[in-house]
Amino acid sequence: MRKGMVFFLLLAFVVGLAGCQSLIKTPVRPPQGWIYTKVRAPLTVNCHGTKTAGNKVGVATTTFLSIPLYYVSLDFAWDDCDVKKAADQGGITTVYYADYELEQVLGIFGRFTVRVYGE
Repeated sequence: MRKGMVFFLLLAFVVGLAGCQSLIKTPVRPPQGWIYTKVRAPLTVNCHGTKTAGNKVGVATTTFLSIPLYYVSLDFAWDDCDVKKAADQGGITTVYYADYELEQVLGIFGRFTVRVYGE
């Protein structure tokens, strides 16, 4: 009887902590649709005085799978998708502007792309 009570309390604690994942703050939080989402938006927050075009463009893409469970989800991603990788891919040493594109199906499978513009 005592082992069952300890297990129940431990399970309740773990499930309670699972709800904390919503407190995670990210620099990019695109809107999500229920069936299909495709969004393209700037990564740059302060666009005043920012050059929006350069001679070169670099792209980095990641593909991901998110399997939703009760309070948590199992998330898998393939490849890196960041500004540095996109700049390296495009041969860019000075980044002027960056944007992203998210394409997602049913909130489970998706592709996230970062584009970097610069010299």
